[in-house]
Amino acid sequence: MLTRHTHHNVVWVDLESPTHEEVQELIGEYGIAPIVARNSSFPQ
Repeated sequence: MLTRHTHHNVVWVDLESPTHEEVQELIGEYGIAPIVARNSSFPQ
């Protein structure tokens, strides 16, 4: 689940068990490095 919270010009993105599509959306929208997104997708 992906939830965005916006306050003025700050966006907080909350991910809980994100789908592959949600992670890909964030990579494209915020320019997140794929390795960072991949590590965030699979908790250790």
